Amino acid sequence: MGKVIINVIPQDQHARLKAKYPNPPPDASPDDVLFPVHDTSKVVEAIKSQPQPPVVVIISNFYPEAEQKKVKDAVEGGAPGIPVVIIPQGLDDEQSYKYVQDEKAKAGK
Repeated sequence: MGKVIINVIPQDQHARLKAKYPNPPPDASPDDVLFPVHDTSKVVEAIKSQPQPPVVVIISNFYPEAEQKKVKDAVEGGAPGIPVVIIPQGLDDEQSYKYVQDEKAKAGK
């Protein structure tokens, strides 16, 4: 099995971005799994339901900063050791996509 990536994103934005960007991304292995979570209260549950630990949890900037922090704290408390990437507020779609790509490159993923 490839890498599991948890993407915390509102359902409407997920559908919009899925249509806009290649899915899976060009650098993804055929067996990589991008698992969207639309309910921020269910992120830890989603992590634990995966067959292997995710390599990262990405929290989109469609949520307010306080909600992003709440999700990050929940992941760190309920699934310690899983890296969390928070997309900074104020970035548009292109900047957010580039930010995630840059973070992946830094992490060697």
